[in-house]
Amino acid sequence: RPPAPPPGALGGHWDRKSLIKGAGTGSAGFRCSRYGTDPSTDRTVKSCAAMLPLVSHPPTPKFEALGLSPELLGAVRDAGFTEPTPVQAACIPTLLEGHDIVGQSRTGSGKTAAFGLPLLQRVRLEERSVQALILCPTRELASQVARELRGFGAGLGGLTILELTGGQPARPQREALARGVHVAVGTPGRVLDRLQNHSLK
Repeated sequence: RPPAPPPGALGGHWDRKSLIKGAGTGSAGFRCSRYGTDPSTDRTVKSCAAMLPLVSHPPTPKFEALGLSPELLGAVRDAGFTEPTPVQAACIPTLLEGHDIVGQSRTGSGKTAAFGLPLLQRVRLEERSVQALILCPTRELASQVARELRGFGAGLGGLTILELTGGQPARPQREALARGVHVAVGTPGRVLDRLQNHSLK
């Protein structure tokens, strides 16, 4: 039997890196790489594994398995994406089914595509009215999001996306809303202005 860890080791000295996924090690399915023992035969290691379990993630699906339309799949390929990031794989199918999501992911993980692709797929192009409103904290981010959505929606004939941000004349924005747009991307201040003058409904 391996030596027992020092007092307090299970609560502090051990960390997640000291555990690896084991094969054929019983119901726990873990072994301790530090001692190389099977948790089914060593009580101390089993306790350690129980306190700091590892999560085994399933393989990431392909974009083709997420339910996106051929037009959006083509846009994804044109953008150079080969497989979805974890946040995209988790959000896209759920949003396509019409469920609400609160998501959090690091910068650069593809959050715009995670909500933008299913949003675009659910837009009814024949209906010229605002069907989606995206709020961004800055005009720079609003411009970036709108640009990415236009790229994804390049194959959706007639799709219109409007930026509602400060630093731009208000009249063209009001006129665009009067003509009808499908998606509005804006900052809180300008969106509130459009709501208060009833040009955005």
